[in-house]
Amino acid sequence: MEHQFRDEFLEILTVILVLGVASLMAQRTGIRLLIVGLGVPTFYFVDLIREPSTVTRLAQYRPIDATQSSEPDYVGSKACRSCHPKAYATWYKSYHRTMTQVASPTSVLAPFDGRVMSDSGRTYQVHKKGDAFFVNMPAMGTEGESEQTRSVRPVVMTTGSHHMQAYWIPVDDFADKIDPADRQSFNDMCSGCHGEDGQGASAPSLVDYRLSPEDVENALDLAQHAQIRRDSPLYSKALNFAKLIQYTGRLHQFPFVYLIKQKKWVHEDHTFLQPPNVDHEPEPFGDNWSDGCDQCHSVKPSYRFVGTKTTGEAEVVELGISCEACHGPGGNHIAANQNPINRYLAKQNSLPPDDIVNPSKLDNRASSHVCAQCHGELLMKNETNNFRPGQTIESEFHVVQYLPDAPPKWLADELKGNPNLLHDGFWKDGTMRIAGRDYNGMAITGCFTKGAMACTTCHSMHDSDPNDQLKMDAKSDMACLNCHPKYKDDIAAHTHHPAGHEASRCYNCHMPHTTVGLLGLIRAHRIDSPTAKMTSEHGRPNACVLCHLDKSLYEIAESLHDWYGQPKPDSIGIEPSESAAVIGMLKGDAVQRATYAWHFGWPPAQRASGTLWMAPFLADLLNDPYSAVRFIAGHALQSLPAFSKLGYDYTASEADRTKVADRVRRIWRDKSAGFTRPVVLVHNGQTDAKRLGTLRAQRDNTPVRVNE
Repeated sequence: MEHQFRDEFLEILTVILVLGVASLMAQRTGIRLLIVGLGVPTFYFVDLIREPSTVTRLAQYRPIDATQSSEPDYVGSKACRSCHPKAYATWYKSYHRTMTQVASPTSVLAPFDGRVMSDSGRTYQVHKKGDAFFVNMPAMGTEGESEQTRSVRPVVMTTGSHHMQAYWIPVDDFADKIDPADRQSFNDMCSGCHGEDGQGASAPSLVDYRLSPEDVENALDLAQHAQIRRDSPLYSKALNFAKLIQYTGRLHQFPFVYLIKQKKWVHEDHTFLQPPNVDHEPEPFGDNWSDGCDQCHSVKPSYRFVGTKTTGEAEVVELGISCEACHGPGGNHIAANQNPINRYLAKQNSLPPDDIVNPSKLDNRASSHVCAQCHGELLMKNETNNFRPGQTIESEFHVVQYLPDAPPKWLADELKGNPNLLHDGFWKDGTMRIAGRDYNGMAITGCFTKGAMACTTCHSMHDSDPNDQLKMDAKSDMACLNCHPKYKDDIAAHTHHPAGHEASRCYNCHMPHTTVGLLGLIRAHRIDSPTAKMTSEHGRPNACVLCHLDKSLYEIAESLHDWYGQPKPDSIGIEPSESAAVIGMLKGDAVQRATYAWHFGWPPAQRASGTLWMAPFLADLLNDPYSAVRFIAGHALQSLPAFSKLGYDYTASEADRTKVADRVRRIWRDKSAGFTRPVVLVHNGQTDAKRLGTLRAQRDNTPVRVNE
């Protein structure tokens, strides 16, 4: 990145020299003045180079260009453009390219207009100066109540450009070097347990442990530290080192995120489905760029802690997801094909293939593994990720699946430190429920394990709408009927719904929206058939109850028995009851509540179920403890005509949200006078308050964190 700046300087210097010589050689005064005049802007740019712009100075904070150091086989996307202009152009318009970008007026989507935002009693201000963006926020570990405890940091990079955008800022002590005496004192006193430079041995690693300075000192009062001599001349220096290595990332995330469609700043706590943060604590360390975020938001990232400075060394080949993330390093490919004879022979298939990878030419497993490196719930087998396209994903990762009763050793070890991994990530039938982990669902699908289905069966980087990257022919049922032609001529006989109806669309039944992410729901990528037994036993809503929101699971089970020979409801313990959706919204866990609420705003479900009865149940969720559930419920509610201009803010205070919910109920009562539908607990324009209270009291409050 710095070498680009150097090259630009040399180009400008060359122009200056050429213009200077030309002016001396010119015989006519007018021509000489014209040439000298042309040179004036050049000298202006030289002045700018002597005094680098703010944007240029910010380059020091970004990850180092790995193509100039540890990854010389990689060349970056610009090197691919001249030979592959069409592929480059289609990639360039994709959200993969803009996943992570250098912060600039063209990449930053949020208003940095001086506004002040607040959360948990702390204030945050965003502003712009020239082409640079800044945040004024509490310093880490403080409340930011005084000038001394506030930090003004530049925005260095952005992540996201489709649904929401996050902002990366350098840590407060970015340029600080660690005193060698502090480091040596720590190693003399503490490395026996905590390893050299605190990187772990018999005791845990202290690097990025994220303890506040006060907590580091308090930890020394624990029994295992009783032998430490506090009167030692090494003590204070060793303690200082331990404090400095608690956060060694170069960049951390600004705690506010911008919702692009809603044009709204919100605290990051309100952007994922996670338990409410009820503990008031000083400004926490933000997400560390090098603590996993880099792996799927840049190409070939790496990070190492060096022990000599407070920030480690981070590298990337390229920000965003570009050519070499999917095709592998391009250096050898370019070197071979710079020779025109080689290019000709390659087109004639007269040369052995080089090491560039085309996912569309791999078998379905290897092709899908290219996507799985980012779109999978994986655990690294080693400390570094050496995966390259063309390899099997299992060569570098364990693929996590729902195996709570008999986990393999690697999973059992992970569950010791992360006991909620399976509960948070999977429905109890083993279906992945976190967006962006689509490979885990497909990996247990018969179309993949027994057939030839791959990610590229439906998706394309270079021949699709960037919104969902679906191939044009994958938007219709032909994506399925090409492999299942027996249903093509009489689809209604299979679906028991009219041809062309939403319920006759393959993916509405076999890939329902049961995956949570980005404050919404996406389709499950485990392809299966709806059963009432699965919903009853494991809690994952099947496609039928997500479309027929006004029907009980008993009714659904009867239809599935009559049509497909599935077990009768009585034989599997399903009793006549109310609407499965109403029960799920009132007593389900946070993921179930979000799933049903989203479908209340899904047009096919609205057409199948009617909407007159829906508002009071969505109003219930406007005050849900999970902000993501509130967002989804509010969005669904505002899809109903009577509430399209509701003006609901899911991040507002509980009192304000309660006022909106009460207003919704009043409006609904006025519009539903005389309306009765017992299965959804509505009688003569009133909800069954007693039954609703009973169901609310049974709500599953087990904490759930959908860690996207």
